[in-house]
Amino acid sequence: WFIASPYRVWNLYIGGSSRANCGTLTAAFINSLAAQGWQFIPTWVGPQAACSTIPGVTKMSYDTATAFNQGTAEADAALNVAFNLGLPLPDKTGTVIYYDLEAYDTSNSACRNAAKSFISGWTSQLRARGNTVGVYGATCSSAISDFALIANVPDQIWAAWWHYSGYNADASVWNLLCLDNTLWAIS
Repeated sequence: WFIASPYRVWNLYIGGSSRANCGTLTAAFINSLAAQGWQFIPTWVGPQAACSTIPGVTKMSYDTATAFNQGTAEADAALNVAFNLGLPLPDKTGTVIYYDLEAYDTSNSACRNAAKSFISGWTSQLRARGNTVGVYGATCSSAISDFALIANVPDQIWAAWWHYSGYNADASVWNLLCLDNTLWAIS
């Protein structure tokens, strides 16, 4: 598939309490994919927003201090799993891990503030441990732009915007709804 695919990067849902059953990942399997030429986007799917309506997911606290601490704990858990999969360096530095925050009721200010606090804790802990921090979510319904204004701003975002129905070589990360082009720069 690598030879015939337009893609060269594979999103790896490495774990988290809200991760769907995507099969078991092992360091050997990831090493074999890397040997084929694949690169990876490690993604953690832990607690979702306190007001999430997704059935069966765990949820972060509405309390912002608790949510911050939950974000910190999730960062540690994600980094341990990433380490066991061989993704960071031996000292657990040098990787990126994205947090998958699915859509939630962004009109609920208490829920939105808790999500911001959670992502701030996530970012603070992963960065303190020498890693690059990412967040994945829908531009509007995950309020991705909020994370440009928190104490610990993620290094990268992966903005979900379902504008195309299939592969589009001309797809762009610019001019997306609910996300100003100036919030994260390309480096």
